[in-house]
Amino acid sequence: MPHCRDVVVVGASAGGVESSRGLLSASPTDLPAAVPVVLHMPAGGTSALPAVDALFRSAARAVGPRAIGVVLSGTLDDGTAGLMSIAARGEPSGFSCPDGDDVLTDEGTAL
Repeated sequence: MPHCRDVVVVGASAGGVESSRGLLSASPTDLPAAVPVVLHMPAGGTSALPAVDALFRSAARAVGPRAIGVVLSGTLDDGTAGLMSIAARGEPSGFSCPDGDDVLTDEGTAL
């Protein structure tokens, strides 16, 4: 029996502001899902804080297989461990890439 997927967690770095805006504005107003979004925008430069992973891991713990993870943009491996946490609690997560490829390829990590 398939799980109800009613939590869509979205993560993006500073490069994903417009993508996040586009995703949310294109979503139906009656979407039967919560859509928490984290924009990882370090003040004053680079940051090693795994903001996207923190959101995704929280969703995995809180709602398990009801969560879908979407990475709109990112650097290094932010989002990778979080997507793995979501997938480990249910089914694989979906994700998108800034360049339209099938995988997030900045360092080839968010699989």
